Amino acid sequence: MLADTHTLCDAARPIALGRLGTPQDVAGAAAVLASEEASYVSVAHLGVDGGRSAVLPGPHT
Repeated sequence: MLADTHTLCDAARPIALGRLGTPQDVAGAAAVLASEEASYVSVAHLGVDGGRSAVLPGPHT
């Protein structure tokens, strides 16, 4: 899907961390939420987006 370097750089540009996420990034968030330490956490929305939703204007889903 995102084969060439130019396309990858364009896709990562609006992300605050400057890179695309990996499956490990999502797995890390899931592991924390599944842990005993997060037993009292109730989350309506957990953005695992490298800060993209924090830097873009307007509503985010």
